[in-house]
Amino acid sequence: MKPNFALSLSQDGIALLHRTATTWQLVSKADPASAELGEELATMLSAATTLAPEGIFCKIVIPNDQIKFLTIATPQADPSDYMKIAAQALEGATPYSLDELAFDIC
Repeated sequence: MKPNFALSLSQDGIALLHRTATTWQLVSKADPASAELGEELATMLSAATTLAPEGIFCKIVIPNDQIKFLTIATPQADPSDYMKIAAQALEGATPYSLDELAFDIC
């Protein structure tokens, strides 16, 4: 199932995009520094609900500069150990503790 919306997070703010037949159309923007952030997000949700009353299926778009990509050698490692190996490689690789991170492997 393809998402009918995208929530784009960037240094410039939060943008909600709606999938059309040919492109993504900007629906609404919100500024995280705004005193009215709650209202801006409520307006965003209301617009999405109006555009898709059957339900909102949304993907999150995170800028690549906010994602840590690592290549980890795993010779002779059992695939069941890959998540543990990735977790070990992440320790100290970011300013965050492991319990503050979400990560995946491929």
